[in-house]
Amino acid sequence: MIKGNAKYNDQDYNFIYEGSILKLTLKHKGKPDYYFNTYCNVGNNCLVSLFIIGEVKDSRDTVIFKPRVIISNQNNNVIKIKIDYYITLKNKQTGYDGISIKIAKMNYLNFVEYLKYLDEKENGDINLLDFRVVKSVKEIFNYKGIDISCSFHVVRDINYKYPLAVYPAFDLYFNTIQNSRFLVALDKIIRDFLSFLFYRGDINIKEIRLMKKNDKDENYDRIGEMVFPEFNAHNYNFNQKVELYPSIRIRYINGHIGKILELISNNDLYLKHIPENGHVRDMRRVEKLPYIIEGFEIEFDKLYNNKNIQNMSFVQKIEYHIEHNNDTLSIFLHKIYNKYNKEFNLESFLSDIQRIQTLNDYDEIKNISYIVEIMEVMIYDLQLRRIDLSESNIIGALKVLFSL
Repeated sequence: MIKGNAKYNDQDYNFIYEGSILKLTLKHKGKPDYYFNTYCNVGNNCLVSLFIIGEVKDSRDTVIFKPRVIISNQNNNVIKIKIDYYITLKNKQTGYDGISIKIAKMNYLNFVEYLKYLDEKENGDINLLDFRVVKSVKEIFNYKGIDISCSFHVVRDINYKYPLAVYPAFDLYFNTIQNSRFLVALDKIIRDFLSFLFYRGDINIKEIRLMKKNDKDENYDRIGEMVFPEFNAHNYNFNQKVELYPSIRIRYINGHIGKILELISNNDLYLKHIPENGHVRDMRRVEKLPYIIEGFEIEFDKLYNNKNIQNMSFVQKIEYHIEHNNDTLSIFLHKIYNKYNKEFNLESFLSDIQRIQTLNDYDEIKNISYIVEIMEVMIYDLQLRRIDLSESNIIGALKVLFSL
């Protein structure tokens, strides 16, 4: 719960914020003498465009609320508003030079392996129970003409000694900006990147810190935080079993993270086929078939930038991609067929590909779900080739992600 004072439509209000709802109570009784936009009064998913700026009681921190919709309004004396996100700032700070996004415990082993990989390369073994700050991978990507330095690293939660609890974190630095919507966009880019990494949409952000460069020593100081309330579709809490779902190992894409982030920031990486959460990753792949087919065609056309090749039929594109990348794809084709106790045959496979486009019955599609799984692997194969991963790293990434 947050309490304080705020300005709304040039009037003074007391506010209480709790559970994504901001309650504004007019400081002075009686109807205020200003015109209120009745078209944006209550309900109907009516979006409120302005920000509500206030001061937190006791700490006197600045708080900035981004309203989503007005829930109720009692003659402008008491107004309840659902909030999209809010920002708190210390010492009346303005402008941001960076954000630090800490991700909840997604997958211990993925990030611990990453630490071992870096340390073994330079200094030998590491005592994982002793580390506090670890080396970072720094890469650059561009968003809306602004160069952003992305530093990926891992921090340990010192409240846990066993099992080891580590959090992946992203530090994003840029020239000073004032617009909080820019921060929201960066947050979504990182969420989408993690969805790509884990092949699931339920990315839980633990904390988003707002940073500003210190003129004295060039370090970045924490000046506040950005918080998305619980109703935000991206913020779920999941148990440890779900958090330990497989993911692409960071070491396979080391040196290519900036390129992935830039593709995502330009909406140039297909993500619609990614399951909503880890629970349904296997169960829902049949329902995702239309997106999987669309995703393959889009990523194929981007990789093979040739009109003659792009004008091929869907089945021809599948065959072409297999023929030109047989050393890699044959590994996964045979592994997936073996998993379903089947023997791979290219002619039969292409026949199933032809048939799956015309099916609309759930049970019929489910009977050849191994084809859908192969299509999922092939989309990632196309995407990883677009970011110039080596054959060995593509094989390593896909083996772990799809448990093959």
